[in-house]
Amino acid sequence: MFDAGALQVMEPDWLLKLKTPAIITPHQKEFEKLFNMSIHQISVEEKIKLVQAMAKKYKIIILLKAIIDIISDGNEVYLVEGGNAGLTKGGTGDILAGLTTALSSNNLALTSAVTASLLLKKTGEKLFHSKGYWYNVDNIIEMIPEVLNEIIL
Repeated sequence: MFDAGALQVMEPDWLLKLKTPAIITPHQKEFEKLFNMSIHQISVEEKIKLVQAMAKKYKIIILLKAIIDIISDGNEVYLVEGGNAGLTKGGTGDILAGLTTALSSNNLALTSAVTASLLLKKTGEKLFHSKGYWYNVDNIIEMIPEVLNEIIL
């Protein structure tokens, strides 16, 4: 699992040396810097193709964080919509990375990344209804079990 600071100093070819596929969770600027390409002004459809191509090329799972998260292992692509601006605060990416890592312990890394993205976005939506944008990472962590139960049941 690589996020934030690790993505800032990483060379993409290093990913090819890993024995197991890595999961990376960049936002758009981190994706652009890592892969030395601009994606900010392109359509969602084009971003989907690029995420899938980079995931396939580097044999990794990419969870591109955005209004619509794009998640791919190079073969399959999933889109997860939802959430709100409250999820752009510091620490929410760490929660996403932690959820993805915890869920991937069963070796279903792609499914884990999709599930973590959905869970975080749904938690942000639920908190928005009670707090507006004024929630923090502690609120998110406390709310995750409740939202997980709602999703499962």
